[in-house]
Amino acid sequence: MIVVLQSLWLLVVILVFSIQNQVLVISNNLTCNYDDMRGLAGFMNGLESSIDGWWPPNSSSLSCCNWVGITCNSSSGRIVRLELPSKRLTGNLSNSMANLDQLRTLNLSHNFLKGSLPVSLFHLPHLEVVDLSGNGFNGVLPNLSYLSAHSNNLSGVLPPSLSNSPTISSINLRNNSLDGSINVNCSLMVNLTSLDLDTNNFSGQIPESFKNLESLSYLSLSNCSFNNLSASLKILQHCPNLTVLVLTINFYTEQLPSDYDLRFKELKALVIANCRLTGSIPLWLNPLAVVGFVME
Repeated sequence: MIVVLQSLWLLVVILVFSIQNQVLVISNNLTCNYDDMRGLAGFMNGLESSIDGWWPPNSSSLSCCNWVGITCNSSSGRIVRLELPSKRLTGNLSNSMANLDQLRTLNLSHNFLKGSLPVSLFHLPHLEVVDLSGNGFNGVLPNLSYLSAHSNNLSGVLPPSLSNSPTISSINLRNNSLDGSINVNCSLMVNLTSLDLDTNNFSGQIPESFKNLESLSYLSLSNCSFNNLSASLKILQHCPNLTVLVLTINFYTEQLPSDYDLRFKELKALVIANCRLTGSIPLWLNPLAVVGFVME
């Protein structure tokens, strides 16, 4: 009932002030943009729980810019950050959130949200950072500069559209249900430094395109059902800044390759535990270069 009342109040505010079209002047000093109010109303309509610190009746301020978890641009008054981690929120995300068209950061991590991720949300022109980890979402994924959506129920293939973002620097999609082969063109992902895809249901081999990840320093592909360790290492050695490589629970019963031409110039830690690999530690694993090596 509280959620319904909150949403109705927001809709009333929108209807009363929509004649102003661009900015809702709610008090002498505080403002709320019309599109932002529509986006918040849609967001609240999708929730099954109320948000402490949002008006009404849980906030003393009529301005959305003063509500808990909301940050507005000081010049334009537009919402640029929506951050509500660990608020025990339940429900779904609404397509109406696309009205938050100046949003740069969205953090709804560690709640109890579920359902598909609205495609329109990820068409927001300024959205850069999204953290939806620790929820129950499913569906497809967007283009961003930072993406953390681990520990959800995301399924399907890793979307090729991820490769269309030259600004993306970190991707964390571990502990989901992504499957199939990875068909992503990595040549445009020039700023990607961290990639964590462990505990998904991929198949086949690590893709050849991974050799184009020139900025990559951390890569974790544990428990992804990959095969052909020799081919994988030959590909990944071309990542010149790779320092940590985690390949645990893959390449079951394969042999650790002894190829003399393998060269990992910056590698400091290699973890390939629980693969039941055969063979001995090869010469290419220079103990002076690799600080940490785990093989069980």
